[in-house]
Amino acid sequence: MKLNTLSNIIDDILLIARNNSISESEHLSRYQIEMWVHQYRALLIKQDIDKGRDINPMYVQTIRCIHLERKECIPGHFVYVSDITLPKLIDFHFRTGLISVKDMYGNLI
Repeated sequence: MKLNTLSNIIDDILLIARNNSISESEHLSRYQIEMWVHQYRALLIKQDIDKGRDINPMYVQTIRCIHLERKECIPGHFVYVSDITLPKLIDFHFRTGLISVKDMYGNLI
């Protein structure tokens, strides 16, 4: 099975919308279409998982190693803070959108 890239999907949508002719003064922006694709992808994943189906490995997004700083917010309780903003999780009815958080050695945090 061949997967399309986001760029290919955007090009296909632009070509379909304009009958195979993309002009310089295009009203649909690539960024707008990219946001639509992300939104509908999240919606389809959410519907699939809310129906109780298993998580398809193709849905899983792996984020490269990031630096987490351990901060003590209340004496004895720690919070991990990252250097970058993490992607927004999909809000499921029956489970969290986060599967696991591991350190660089594969240990669960």
